[in-house]
Amino acid sequence: QIKNAAVVNEDPNQKMIRELKEEVERLRKLAQVQSEPQVDLELLTAAARREAEEEAAAVREELAESKKLLEELGKSWEDRERDAALIEEQRHASMVQLGLAISDEDMQQPQLININEDESRSGAIIYALKPGATTVGRPDAPVAQNIKLLGLNMAPQHCVI
Repeated sequence: QIKNAAVVNEDPNQKMIRELKEEVERLRKLAQVQSEPQVDLELLTAAARREAEEEAAAVREELAESKKLLEELGKSWEDRERDAALIEEQRHASMVQLGLAISDEDMQQPQLININEDESRSGAIIYALKPGATTVGRPDAPVAQNIKLLGLNMAPQHCVI
């Protein structure tokens, strides 16, 4: 005998949002039921009271986490693009701070390129040498270094190129 099951085509994000909304509602109802004492709290022992308060706090925390996740999923595409652009700006600033080559202009300058026994790691890091003197040293050097490196034998002010 042939049996058919109807399946609704649903966007995975929309499905997750719907499920999270249902969970938020379930947790709200559970928190509301727990916030309305059904027994006299004065009669409960201290341990039972503490356990009930911890359970209520856990439910409230789970509700807050679900709301936060729902809010994150409900962000518009523009908000997500803005967040990604902010992260990219922070990454760019970190790379500039470490002295890594990041622009086409940097790639036109002489460069230092890492070499590794593992071929997939060789050439992964490129340091552009700026016109004039380029200082190389540790990030904690007393004088700011153009290229910052960490290593066992690395001096605070290792060299000037």
